[in-house]
Amino acid sequence: MTRDEILRYAVKILGTPACQNDVGLALEEVGFRRDLNARRTKKGKIAARRLADALRRVDAAMKSDDLFPPLLLYLPHDKLLRWIDHCDAIATRPLGPPKPNADSKKHAANKAYELMQKYDRPVVTTKRSPFEKLAAVLSGDLTADFHHYCRAVVRSAKLGSK
Repeated sequence: MTRDEILRYAVKILGTPACQNDVGLALEEVGFRRDLNARRTKKGKIAARRLADALRRVDAAMKSDDLFPPLLLYLPHDKLLRWIDHCDAIATRPLGPPKPNADSKKHAANKAYELMQKYDRPVVTTKRSPFEKLAAVLSGDLTADFHHYCRAVVRSAKLGSK
């Protein structure tokens, strides 16, 4: 699903076009949280290695005498070397044992709860309720089961309000 399709589907669940900006912000937050976890995976290490290799090619190209000197002001050599070192550190860091990570699902359920509350939609935790569908849409995985995560969010919200 594209970002626009996700946005339209979430707005349809909430029932008001006025929520589009808030849904967009929630999508960005959930996506950012998911991206933080991605750098600890094999794919994240491969991406870091590719970026380090590309930056090394940029470093070699910047040493050319034919290059227009003011261009070098936009990317100082010391910053380029720091980026290369950072990418190498990510690429060479050993992976730990695989473990399930539910942080992004919890975050998506929290954001769905906030949006449902803000736009006065009923927060119901039955299977495939609009609340659960919104959490799934925000996470980017429509097939994921958010029942337990949504129940936990509602349970913690009730405990927090007492």
